Amino acid sequence: MELAKPNMKLTCLILLLSVLSFLSCSSESEQKIISKVGSYEITENQFVERYSKYLFETGMQDNIINRRSILSNMIDEIILQHYDNNDKIYDNMEFRKNLEWVRKQSILGLLKDREVYAKISVADDELRRTFLRVNEQISARHLYAQTEEEANQLYQLLQTGVSFETLAKQVFSDSTLKNNGGFIGYFTWGDMDPVFEDVAYSMKPGEISKPVKTSNGYSIIKVEDRFPHPLLTEYEYLNKKSKLERALKIRKKRPSEVEFVSGLIDFNKVTINEKATDDLFKQIDHRRLIDGGLEFQNINDNVCSDFNGKKFTSHQIIERINNLPEFHREKVTSTKNLNAVIKGFYMQDVLLDKAEDLGYDENEEVEKVYSQLSKNLFLEFKFNEIIENESIPDSIVQKFFAQNTEFFSTHRQVNIQEIIVDNKGRADSIYKALQGKANFASLAKKYSLRKYSAENNGELGLADITKFGNLKDYFWNAPLNVLLKPIEIQGLYGIFKVIEKVESRPLAFEEVKNEAMAAAKFKFQKDLIRNYINKLYDKVEVVTDDALLTSITIGK
Repeated sequence: MELAKPNMKLTCLILLLSVLSFLSCSSESEQKIISKVGSYEITENQFVERYSKYLFETGMQDNIINRRSILSNMIDEIILQHYDNNDKIYDNMEFRKNLEWVRKQSILGLLKDREVYAKISVADDELRRTFLRVNEQISARHLYAQTEEEANQLYQLLQTGVSFETLAKQVFSDSTLKNNGGFIGYFTWGDMDPVFEDVAYSMKPGEISKPVKTSNGYSIIKVEDRFPHPLLTEYEYLNKKSKLERALKIRKKRPSEVEFVSGLIDFNKVTINEKATDDLFKQIDHRRLIDGGLEFQNINDNVCSDFNGKKFTSHQIIERINNLPEFHREKVTSTKNLNAVIKGFYMQDVLLDKAEDLGYDENEEVEKVYSQLSKNLFLEFKFNEIIENESIPDSIVQKFFAQNTEFFSTHRQVNIQEIIVDNKGRADSIYKALQGKANFASLAKKYSLRKYSAENNGELGLADITKFGNLKDYFWNAPLNVLLKPIEIQGLYGIFKVIEKVESRPLAFEEVKNEAMAAAKFKFQKDLIRNYINKLYDKVEVVTDDALLTSITIGK
Protein backbone atom coordinates (compact mmCIF):
# COMPACT_ATOMS: atom_id res chain seq x y z
CA MET A 1 0.00 0.00 0.00
CA GLU A 2 1.54 3.29 -1.10
CA LEU A 3 1.05 6.61 0.65
CA ALA A 4 -1.61 8.76 -0.96
CA LYS A 5 -0.49 11.52 -3.27
CA PRO A 6 -1.57 15.12 -2.59
CA ASN A 7 -5.06 15.76 -4.01
CA MET A 8 -4.61 19.09 -5.73
CA LYS A 9 -8.34 19.36 -6.52
CA LEU A 10 -8.96 19.74 -2.81
CA THR A 11 -6.54 22.63 -2.46
CA CYS A 12 -9.09 25.17 -3.62
CA LEU A 13 -12.23 25.69 -5.74
CA ILE A 14 -11.77 28.18 -8.54
CA LEU A 15 -14.37 30.90 -8.84
CA LEU A 16 -15.94 31.41 -12.26
CA LEU A 17 -16.39 34.80 -13.86
CA SER A 18 -19.57 35.40 -11.89
CA VAL A 19 -17.51 35.96 -8.74
CA LEU A 20 -15.62 38.77 -10.41
CA SER A 21 -18.84 40.71 -10.89
CA PHE A 22 -19.56 40.25 -7.17
CA LEU A 23 -16.18 41.61 -6.22
CA SER A 24 -16.55 44.57 -8.58
CA CYS A 25 -19.59 45.67 -6.60
CA SER A 26 -17.42 46.20 -3.53
CA SER A 27 -16.28 49.72 -2.80
CA GLU A 28 -12.75 50.71 -3.75
CA SER A 29 -11.87 51.14 -0.07
CA GLU A 30 -12.56 47.47 0.63
CA GLN A 31 -9.75 45.02 0.18
CA LYS A 32 -10.12 42.49 -2.58
CA ILE A 33 -10.59 38.92 -1.38
CA ILE A 34 -8.34 36.44 -3.06
CA SER A 35 -9.66 33.40 -1.19
CA LYS A 36 -12.45 32.49 1.23
CA VAL A 37 -11.76 29.61 3.60
CA GLY A 38 -14.99 28.87 5.40
CA SER A 39 -15.72 32.04 7.37
CA TYR A 40 -12.14 33.32 7.03
CA GLU A 41 -10.75 35.47 4.22
CA ILE A 42 -7.33 35.96 2.64
CA THR A 43 -7.06 39.47 1.26
CA GLU A 44 -4.98 40.59 -1.68
CA ASN A 45 -2.77 42.62 0.66
CA GLN A 46 -2.18 39.65 2.96
CA PHE A 47 -1.18 37.48 0.03
CA VAL A 48 1.11 40.10 -1.52
CA GLU A 49 2.89 40.66 1.79
CA ARG A 50 3.42 36.92 2.33
CA TYR A 51 4.38 36.20 -1.28
CA SER A 52 6.76 39.16 -1.58
CA LYS A 53 8.57 38.06 1.56
CA TYR A 54 8.86 34.55 0.12
CA LEU A 55 10.39 35.85 -3.11
CA PHE A 56 12.81 38.11 -1.23
CA GLU A 57 14.00 35.41 1.19
CA THR A 58 14.31 32.59 -1.35
CA GLY A 59 15.36 34.46 -4.49
CA MET A 60 12.66 32.56 -6.43
CA GLN A 61 11.07 34.00 -9.55
CA ASP A 62 7.48 35.22 -9.63
CA ASN A 63 5.25 32.83 -11.57
CA ILE A 64 1.77 31.35 -11.27
CA ILE A 65 3.08 28.05 -9.88
CA ASN A 66 4.78 29.80 -6.96
CA ARG A 67 1.74 32.04 -6.42
CA ARG A 68 -0.58 29.04 -6.17
CA SER A 69 1.86 27.24 -3.87
CA ILE A 70 2.05 30.11 -1.37
CA LEU A 71 -1.70 30.70 -1.44
CA SER A 72 -2.24 26.98 -0.89
CA ASN A 73 0.03 27.18 2.18
CA MET A 74 -1.99 30.09 3.55
CA ILE A 75 -5.23 28.16 3.04
CA ASP A 76 -3.77 25.06 4.68
CA GLU A 77 -2.72 27.09 7.72
CA ILE A 78 -6.23 28.51 8.21
CA ILE A 79 -7.79 25.05 7.92
CA LEU A 80 -5.34 23.53 10.41
CA GLN A 81 -5.75 26.33 12.92
CA HIS A 82 -9.51 26.89 12.70
CA TYR A 83 -11.08 23.71 11.35
CA ASP A 84 -9.39 20.99 13.38
CA ASN A 85 -9.33 20.01 17.05
CA ASN A 86 -6.27 21.68 18.55
CA ASP A 87 -7.11 21.35 22.25
CA LYS A 88 -4.06 19.20 22.95
CA ILE A 89 -1.75 21.85 21.55
CA TYR A 90 -3.35 24.78 23.36
CA ASP A 91 -3.35 22.77 26.61
CA ASN A 92 0.28 21.71 26.11
CA MET A 93 2.44 23.35 28.79
CA GLU A 94 5.48 23.34 26.50
CA PHE A 95 3.50 25.19 23.85
CA ARG A 96 2.48 27.81 26.42
CA LYS A 97 6.08 28.26 27.54
CA ASN A 98 7.17 28.77 23.96
CA LEU A 99 4.35 31.28 23.40
CA GLU A 100 5.49 33.36 26.35
CA TRP A 101 9.07 33.18 25.11
CA VAL A 102 7.97 34.30 21.64
CA ARG A 103 6.07 37.22 23.16
CA LYS A 104 9.17 38.42 25.02
CA GLN A 105 11.37 37.97 21.95
CA SER A 106 8.92 40.04 19.88
CA ILE A 107 9.26 42.91 22.36
CA LEU A 108 13.04 42.62 22.55
CA GLY A 109 13.24 42.38 18.76
CA LEU A 110 11.58 45.79 18.37
CA LEU A 111 13.82 47.22 21.10
CA LYS A 112 16.91 46.08 19.17
CA ASP A 113 15.49 47.30 15.85
CA ARG A 114 14.74 50.80 17.18
CA GLU A 115 17.57 51.30 19.68
CA VAL A 116 20.40 49.35 18.04
CA TYR A 117 20.03 48.45 14.37
CA ALA A 118 18.30 51.67 13.26
CA LYS A 119 21.16 53.70 14.77
CA ILE A 120 23.98 51.84 12.99
CA SER A 121 25.73 54.15 10.55
CA VAL A 122 28.43 53.55 7.98
CA ALA A 123 30.83 56.34 6.99
CA ASP A 124 31.86 56.86 3.37
CA ASP A 125 35.55 56.20 4.10
CA GLU A 126 34.57 52.87 5.67
CA LEU A 127 32.53 51.98 2.58
CA ARG A 128 35.43 52.85 0.30
CA ARG A 129 37.86 50.82 2.41
CA THR A 130 35.50 47.86 2.28
CA PHE A 131 35.11 48.27 -1.49
CA LEU A 132 38.87 47.96 -1.88
CA ARG A 133 38.95 44.87 0.36
CA VAL A 134 36.15 43.19 -1.56
CA ASN A 135 38.30 43.57 -4.64
CA GLU A 136 41.52 42.26 -3.07
CA GLN A 137 42.51 38.68 -2.32
CA ILE A 138 44.83 37.74 0.52
CA SER A 139 46.63 34.45 1.04
CA ALA A 140 47.61 33.63 4.60
CA ARG A 141 48.39 30.93 7.11
CA HIS A 142 47.53 30.82 10.80
CA LEU A 143 48.07 28.97 14.06
CA TYR A 144 45.08 28.29 16.31
CA ALA A 145 44.91 28.20 20.11
CA GLN A 146 41.95 27.84 22.47
CA THR A 147 43.37 30.13 25.16
CA GLU A 148 45.35 33.36 25.20
CA GLU A 149 48.08 31.66 27.23
CA GLU A 150 48.56 28.99 24.57
CA ALA A 151 48.53 31.62 21.80
CA ASN A 152 51.21 33.68 23.57
CA GLN A 153 53.37 30.58 23.92
CA LEU A 154 53.05 29.90 20.19
CA TYR A 155 53.91 33.52 19.40
CA GLN A 156 57.03 33.35 21.58
CA LEU A 157 58.13 30.19 19.78
CA LEU A 158 57.70 31.93 16.42
CA GLN A 159 59.83 34.83 17.69
CA THR A 160 62.62 32.40 18.56
CA GLY A 161 62.63 31.01 15.02
CA VAL A 162 60.32 27.99 15.20
CA SER A 163 58.48 27.70 11.88
CA PHE A 164 54.75 27.73 11.16
CA GLU A 165 55.17 24.28 9.63
CA THR A 166 56.57 22.84 12.86
CA LEU A 167 53.96 24.42 15.13
CA ALA A 168 51.05 23.58 12.80
CA LYS A 169 51.81 19.88 13.28
CA GLN A 170 51.32 20.40 17.04
CA VAL A 171 48.19 22.55 17.11
CA PHE A 172 45.99 21.18 14.30
CA SER A 173 44.12 17.89 14.19
CA ASP A 174 42.90 18.63 10.65
CA SER A 175 45.31 16.75 8.39
CA THR A 176 45.42 19.48 5.72
CA LEU A 177 46.30 22.34 8.08
CA LYS A 178 48.61 20.03 10.02
CA ASN A 179 50.68 19.26 6.94
CA ASN A 180 50.61 22.58 5.08
CA GLY A 181 51.80 24.84 7.88
CA GLY A 182 48.33 26.22 8.64
CA PHE A 183 47.87 27.61 5.11
CA ILE A 184 44.23 28.63 4.61
CA GLY A 185 44.55 29.74 0.99
CA TYR A 186 43.04 32.87 -0.53
CA PHE A 187 40.15 34.82 0.89
CA THR A 188 38.49 38.19 0.47
CA TRP A 189 36.31 40.43 2.60
CA GLY A 190 33.37 38.57 4.13
CA ASP A 191 34.95 35.11 3.95
CA MET A 192 36.55 34.97 7.39
CA ASP A 193 35.92 36.04 10.98
CA PRO A 194 35.63 39.89 10.92
CA VAL A 195 38.42 40.39 13.48
CA PHE A 196 40.67 37.96 11.62
CA GLU A 197 40.02 39.85 8.38
CA ASP A 198 40.63 43.30 9.87
CA VAL A 199 44.04 42.23 11.12
CA ALA A 200 44.99 40.42 7.91
CA TYR A 201 44.06 43.39 5.73
CA SER A 202 46.23 45.68 7.88
CA MET A 203 49.34 43.53 7.32
CA LYS A 204 52.00 43.37 4.64
CA PRO A 205 53.15 40.10 3.04
CA GLY A 206 55.57 38.31 5.32
CA GLU A 207 54.32 39.95 8.52
CA ILE A 208 53.22 37.87 11.50
CA SER A 209 50.52 39.17 13.83
CA LYS A 210 50.38 38.95 17.59
CA PRO A 211 47.63 36.63 18.94
CA VAL A 212 44.22 37.77 17.67
CA LYS A 213 41.04 36.93 19.60
CA THR A 214 38.35 35.68 17.23
CA SER A 215 34.91 34.21 17.89
CA ASN A 216 36.43 30.71 17.98
CA GLY A 217 39.56 31.26 20.04
CA TYR A 218 42.92 32.81 19.15
CA SER A 219 44.81 32.98 15.87
CA ILE A 220 48.31 34.05 14.90
CA ILE A 221 48.25 35.21 11.27
CA LYS A 222 50.97 35.33 8.67
CA VAL A 223 50.07 37.07 5.41
CA GLU A 224 51.73 35.40 2.44
CA ASP A 225 50.56 37.58 -0.44
CA ARG A 226 48.00 40.21 -1.49
CA PHE A 227 46.35 40.60 -4.91
CA PRO A 228 44.45 43.90 -5.31
CA HIS A 229 42.22 44.56 -8.31
CA PRO A 230 44.42 46.48 -10.78
CA LEU A 231 41.77 48.99 -11.88
CA LEU A 232 38.75 50.17 -9.92
CA THR A 233 36.45 53.00 -10.96
CA GLU A 234 34.16 55.41 -9.12
CA TYR A 235 31.28 54.05 -11.18
CA GLU A 236 31.89 50.52 -9.83
CA TYR A 237 32.01 51.86 -6.28
CA LEU A 238 28.73 53.79 -6.62
CA ASN A 239 27.09 50.77 -8.23
CA LYS A 240 27.97 48.55 -5.27
CA LYS A 241 27.69 51.14 -2.51
CA SER A 242 24.19 50.23 -1.28
CA LYS A 243 24.99 46.51 -1.11
CA LEU A 244 28.21 47.21 0.78
CA GLU A 245 26.34 49.45 3.22
CA ARG A 246 23.81 46.68 3.96
CA ALA A 247 26.61 44.15 4.42
CA LEU A 248 28.50 46.42 6.83
CA LYS A 249 25.37 47.13 8.86
CA ILE A 250 24.71 43.40 9.18
CA ARG A 251 28.32 42.89 10.28
CA LYS A 252 27.95 45.63 12.90
CA LYS A 253 24.72 44.24 14.34
CA ARG A 254 26.27 41.89 16.87
CA PRO A 255 28.94 44.27 18.28
CA SER A 256 26.38 47.10 18.37
CA GLU A 257 23.97 44.89 20.29
CA VAL A 258 26.72 43.94 22.78
CA GLU A 259 27.54 47.63 23.26
CA PHE A 260 23.88 48.48 23.82
CA VAL A 261 23.41 45.71 26.41
CA SER A 262 26.65 46.69 28.16
CA GLY A 263 25.31 50.21 28.53
CA LEU A 264 22.25 48.87 30.37
CA ILE A 265 23.77 46.16 32.54
CA ASP A 266 27.27 45.86 33.99
CA PHE A 267 27.80 42.12 34.32
CA ASN A 268 30.70 42.78 36.69
CA LYS A 269 28.06 43.88 39.20
CA VAL A 270 26.22 40.56 38.96
CA THR A 271 27.48 38.53 41.90
CA ILE A 272 27.08 34.75 41.81
CA ASN A 273 27.28 32.62 44.94
CA GLU A 274 29.15 29.82 43.18
CA LYS A 275 28.91 27.51 46.18
CA ALA A 276 25.13 27.89 46.18
CA THR A 277 24.77 27.44 42.40
CA ASP A 278 27.12 24.45 42.45
CA ASP A 279 25.02 22.94 45.23
CA LEU A 280 21.85 23.68 43.22
CA PHE A 281 23.19 22.11 40.04
CA LYS A 282 24.25 18.95 41.86
CA GLN A 283 20.66 18.57 43.09
CA ILE A 284 19.13 19.07 39.64
CA ASP A 285 17.87 15.95 37.92
CA HIS A 286 18.84 16.77 34.34
CA ARG A 287 16.17 14.55 32.78
CA ARG A 288 13.40 16.27 34.71
CA LEU A 289 15.01 19.61 33.88
CA ILE A 290 14.59 18.93 30.16
CA ASP A 291 11.09 17.56 30.69
CA GLY A 292 10.20 20.72 32.59
CA GLY A 293 9.34 19.06 35.88
CA LEU A 294 11.87 20.29 38.42
CA GLU A 295 10.48 20.29 41.94
CA PHE A 296 11.39 22.33 44.99
CA GLN A 297 11.45 19.62 47.64
CA ASN A 298 14.84 18.59 49.01
CA ILE A 299 16.49 21.65 47.42
CA ASN A 300 17.97 24.18 49.83
CA ASP A 301 16.58 27.65 49.13
CA ASN A 302 19.88 29.55 49.15
CA VAL A 303 20.49 33.03 47.73
CA CYS A 304 22.37 32.28 44.51
CA SER A 305 22.88 35.73 42.99
CA ASP A 306 22.49 39.47 43.39
CA PHE A 307 22.34 42.39 40.97
CA ASN A 308 21.63 45.87 42.33
CA GLY A 309 19.70 44.36 45.23
CA LYS A 310 17.66 41.97 43.10
CA LYS A 311 18.36 38.50 44.44
CA PHE A 312 17.56 35.09 42.98
CA THR A 313 17.11 32.17 45.36
CA SER A 314 17.39 28.51 44.35
CA HIS A 315 13.61 28.17 44.21
CA GLN A 316 13.24 31.31 42.09
CA ILE A 317 15.89 30.05 39.67
CA ILE A 318 14.15 26.68 39.36
CA GLU A 319 10.85 28.45 38.70
CA ARG A 320 12.46 30.59 35.98
CA ILE A 321 14.15 27.57 34.41
CA ASN A 322 10.89 25.60 34.47
CA ASN A 323 9.27 28.39 32.45
CA LEU A 324 11.93 28.29 29.72
CA PRO A 325 11.31 26.43 26.45
CA GLU A 326 12.95 23.00 26.26
CA PHE A 327 15.76 24.07 23.92
CA HIS A 328 16.94 26.53 26.61
CA ARG A 329 16.50 24.12 29.52
CA GLU A 330 18.73 21.66 27.67
CA LYS A 331 21.62 24.11 27.93
CA VAL A 332 21.86 23.78 31.72
CA THR A 333 24.45 21.00 31.67
CA SER A 334 26.96 22.35 34.20
CA THR A 335 27.32 24.86 37.02
CA LYS A 336 29.04 27.19 34.57
CA ASN A 337 26.06 27.05 32.22
CA LEU A 338 23.67 27.52 35.13
CA ASN A 339 25.53 30.69 36.15
CA ALA A 340 25.32 31.96 32.56
CA VAL A 341 21.56 31.30 32.56
CA ILE A 342 21.18 33.30 35.79
CA LYS A 343 23.02 36.24 34.21
CA GLY A 344 20.74 35.82 31.20
CA PHE A 345 17.70 36.22 33.47
CA TYR A 346 19.06 39.54 34.76
CA MET A 347 19.82 40.72 31.22
CA GLN A 348 16.36 39.77 29.94
CA ASP A 349 14.67 41.56 32.84
CA VAL A 350 16.68 44.74 32.29
CA LEU A 351 15.97 44.74 28.54
CA LEU A 352 12.25 44.11 29.03
CA ASP A 353 12.08 46.94 31.58
CA LYS A 354 13.78 49.23 29.06
CA ALA A 355 11.37 48.15 26.31
CA GLU A 356 8.35 48.77 28.56
CA ASP A 357 9.67 52.21 29.56
CA LEU A 358 9.78 53.07 25.84
CA GLY A 359 6.30 51.64 25.25
CA TYR A 360 7.49 48.93 22.87
CA ASP A 361 5.57 46.20 24.70
CA GLU A 362 2.29 47.67 23.43
CA ASN A 363 3.48 48.60 19.96
CA GLU A 364 1.43 47.45 16.95
CA GLU A 365 4.58 46.16 15.27
CA VAL A 366 5.23 43.87 18.24
CA GLU A 367 1.69 42.50 18.00
CA LYS A 368 2.17 41.86 14.29
CA VAL A 369 5.47 40.03 14.80
CA TYR A 370 4.08 38.08 17.76
CA SER A 371 1.04 37.05 15.73
CA GLN A 372 3.22 35.64 12.97
CA LEU A 373 5.68 33.95 15.31
CA SER A 374 2.90 32.38 17.37
CA LYS A 375 1.31 31.08 14.15
CA ASN A 376 4.66 29.56 13.14
CA LEU A 377 4.95 28.02 16.59
CA PHE A 378 1.46 26.55 16.34
CA LEU A 379 2.26 25.00 12.96
CA GLU A 380 5.47 23.49 14.33
CA PHE A 381 3.55 21.79 17.14
CA LYS A 382 0.69 20.86 14.79
CA PHE A 383 2.96 19.20 12.25
CA ASN A 384 4.69 17.26 15.02
CA GLU A 385 1.29 16.13 16.33
CA ILE A 386 0.20 14.97 12.87
CA ILE A 387 3.40 13.04 12.22
CA GLU A 388 3.24 11.44 15.66
CA ASN A 389 -0.40 10.33 15.32
CA GLU A 390 -0.53 9.34 11.65
CA SER A 391 0.41 5.77 10.79
CA ILE A 392 2.39 4.21 7.95
CA PRO A 393 1.70 0.65 6.71
CA ASP A 394 4.21 -1.92 8.01
CA SER A 395 5.06 -2.87 4.43
CA ILE A 396 6.37 0.65 3.74
CA VAL A 397 8.31 0.74 7.01
CA GLN A 398 9.92 -2.65 6.24
CA LYS A 399 10.82 -1.46 2.75
CA PHE A 400 12.34 1.70 4.20
CA PHE A 401 14.30 -0.37 6.74
CA ALA A 402 15.65 -2.69 4.03
CA GLN A 403 16.83 0.30 1.97
CA ASN A 404 18.53 2.02 4.93
CA THR A 405 20.06 -0.76 7.03
CA GLU A 406 23.15 1.38 7.69
CA PHE A 407 21.01 3.65 9.89
CA PHE A 408 19.78 0.75 12.00
CA SER A 409 22.93 -0.55 13.62
CA THR A 410 24.29 -0.28 17.11
CA HIS A 411 26.54 2.71 17.70
CA ARG A 412 30.21 2.21 18.17
CA GLN A 413 31.02 2.10 21.86
CA VAL A 414 34.03 3.15 23.88
CA ASN A 415 35.08 2.92 27.50
CA ILE A 416 36.97 6.00 28.64
CA GLN A 417 39.09 6.59 31.70
CA GLU A 418 38.94 10.23 32.67
CA ILE A 419 40.10 12.78 35.20
CA ILE A 420 38.14 16.07 35.11
CA VAL A 421 39.56 19.14 36.87
CA ASP A 422 38.68 22.82 36.86
CA ASN A 423 41.97 24.46 35.82
CA LYS A 424 44.66 23.92 33.22
CA GLY A 425 47.57 24.03 35.66
CA ARG A 426 46.23 21.10 37.65
CA ALA A 427 45.43 19.20 34.45
CA ASP A 428 49.02 19.66 33.22
CA SER A 429 50.44 18.54 36.56
CA ILE A 430 48.28 15.39 36.61
CA TYR A 431 49.20 14.66 32.98
CA LYS A 432 52.92 14.85 33.81
CA ALA A 433 52.42 12.61 36.85
CA LEU A 434 50.65 10.03 34.69
CA GLN A 435 53.48 10.19 32.16
CA GLY A 436 55.73 9.37 35.10
CA LYS A 437 53.74 6.15 35.67
CA ALA A 438 51.44 7.45 38.41
CA ASN A 439 48.32 5.30 38.88
CA PHE A 440 45.38 6.67 36.81
CA ALA A 441 42.70 5.21 39.10
CA SER A 442 44.27 6.68 42.23
CA LEU A 443 44.57 10.17 40.75
CA ALA A 444 41.00 9.96 39.42
CA LYS A 445 39.67 9.16 42.89
CA LYS A 446 41.69 11.99 44.40
CA TYR A 447 41.15 14.79 41.87
CA SER A 448 38.36 14.09 39.37
CA LEU A 449 35.24 16.25 39.69
CA ARG A 450 32.83 13.73 38.19
CA LYS A 451 31.79 11.65 41.17
CA TYR A 452 30.55 8.61 39.25
CA SER A 453 33.73 8.00 37.28
CA ALA A 454 36.02 8.99 40.16
CA GLU A 455 34.54 6.22 42.31
CA ASN A 456 34.94 3.77 39.43
CA ASN A 457 38.71 4.13 38.87
CA GLY A 458 38.03 6.97 36.45
CA GLU A 459 36.06 4.69 34.10
CA LEU A 460 32.83 5.80 32.45
CA GLY A 461 31.96 2.29 31.29
CA LEU A 462 31.02 1.28 27.76
CA ALA A 463 28.94 4.05 26.18
CA ASP A 464 27.76 4.98 22.67
CA ILE A 465 30.39 7.05 20.90
CA THR A 466 27.68 9.64 20.09
CA LYS A 467 27.56 10.52 23.80
CA PHE A 468 30.87 12.33 23.39
CA GLY A 469 29.59 14.87 20.86
CA ASN A 470 32.39 16.70 19.03
CA LEU A 471 34.97 14.44 20.66
CA LYS A 472 33.50 11.20 19.31
CA ASP A 473 35.87 10.93 16.34
CA TYR A 474 38.81 11.99 18.47
CA PHE A 475 38.17 9.20 20.98
CA TRP A 476 37.36 6.56 18.37
CA ASN A 477 40.57 7.27 16.43
CA ALA A 478 42.73 7.41 19.58
CA PRO A 479 44.96 4.36 20.19
CA LEU A 480 43.93 2.07 23.04
CA ASN A 481 45.50 2.57 26.48
CA VAL A 482 47.46 5.65 25.41
CA LEU A 483 47.35 8.74 27.63
CA LEU A 484 45.83 11.72 25.76
CA LYS A 485 46.85 15.33 26.30
CA PRO A 486 44.54 17.50 28.46
CA ILE A 487 41.51 18.92 26.60
CA GLU A 488 39.42 21.96 27.55
CA ILE A 489 35.69 21.18 27.70
CA GLN A 490 33.29 24.01 28.60
CA GLY A 491 35.70 25.60 31.07
CA LEU A 492 36.87 22.30 32.57
CA TYR A 493 39.91 20.19 31.64
CA GLY A 494 39.95 16.47 30.99
CA ILE A 495 42.75 13.90 30.82
CA PHE A 496 41.57 10.79 28.99
CA LYS A 497 42.55 7.28 28.05
CA VAL A 498 40.52 5.03 25.73
CA ILE A 499 40.62 1.53 27.26
CA GLU A 500 38.02 -0.36 25.21
CA LYS A 501 36.30 -0.11 21.82
CA VAL A 502 33.33 -2.07 20.42
CA GLU A 503 32.40 -1.91 16.73
CA SER A 504 28.80 -1.38 15.58
CA ARG A 505 26.60 -4.26 14.39
CA PRO A 506 23.43 -4.36 12.23
CA LEU A 507 20.11 -4.83 14.04
CA ALA A 508 17.12 -6.96 13.07
CA PHE A 509 13.89 -5.20 12.03
CA GLU A 510 12.00 -6.35 15.14
CA GLU A 511 14.69 -4.81 17.36
CA VAL A 512 14.26 -1.38 15.80
CA LYS A 513 10.70 -1.41 14.49
CA ASN A 514 9.72 1.73 16.46
CA GLU A 515 12.86 3.58 15.38
CA ALA A 516 12.29 2.53 11.76
CA MET A 517 8.69 3.77 11.97
CA ALA A 518 9.87 7.14 13.33
CA ALA A 519 12.53 7.45 10.63
CA ALA A 520 10.06 6.51 7.89
CA LYS A 521 7.60 9.10 9.21
CA PHE A 522 10.35 11.71 9.06
CA LYS A 523 11.12 10.79 5.45
CA PHE A 524 7.46 10.83 4.41
CA GLN A 525 6.40 13.70 6.67
CA LYS A 526 5.30 15.94 3.79
CA ASP A 527 3.01 13.19 2.47
CA LEU A 528 1.60 12.50 5.94
CA ILE A 529 0.82 16.16 6.53
CA ARG A 530 -0.63 16.58 3.03
CA ASN A 531 -2.90 13.55 3.45
CA TYR A 532 -4.09 14.82 6.83
CA ILE A 533 -4.91 18.30 5.49
CA ASN A 534 -6.70 16.86 2.47
CA LYS A 535 -9.12 15.09 4.82
CA LEU A 536 -9.92 18.39 6.54
CA TYR A 537 -11.00 19.98 3.27
CA ASP A 538 -14.23 17.97 3.54
CA LYS A 539 -15.18 20.14 6.53
CA VAL A 540 -14.83 23.54 4.88
CA GLU A 541 -15.62 25.25 1.61
CA VAL A 542 -12.65 26.94 -0.05
CA VAL A 543 -13.27 29.43 -2.86
CA THR A 544 -10.42 31.17 -4.68
CA ASP A 545 -10.43 33.97 -7.25
CA ASP A 546 -7.85 32.54 -9.66
CA ALA A 547 -8.18 35.49 -12.03
CA LEU A 548 -7.20 37.88 -9.24
CA LEU A 549 -4.35 35.59 -8.18
CA THR A 550 -3.01 35.67 -11.72
CA SER A 551 -3.38 39.42 -12.28
CA ILE A 552 -1.94 40.77 -9.02
CA THR A 553 1.07 43.04 -9.53
CA ILE A 554 3.99 42.11 -7.27
CA GLY A 555 6.31 45.02 -6.53
CA LYS A 556 9.98 44.70 -7.43
